[in-house]
Amino acid sequence: MTPQIADENPQSGPVGTRVTVTCFNLGGATKVAFDGTAAPIISDTATTVVTQVPAGATTGLITITTHAGTATA
Repeated sequence: MTPQIADENPQSGPVGTRVTVTCFNLGGATKVAFDGTAAPIISDTATTVVTQVPAGATTGLITITTHAGTATA
């Protein structure tokens, strides 16, 4: 099934802020990006991905990629 993002918390913050993304079908995330800037995957399950705002991130979309596709919020 195609992954989907339901919510991100917090929705903004400085570099280094941990962000928890609530989602559907996101187990096995392979890539996270903030408006195209790659971010680390700290942990992931089928319903939650924890990441961190990377240096160089700008206001824009969060994308999470899995083997099943890419979700954007």
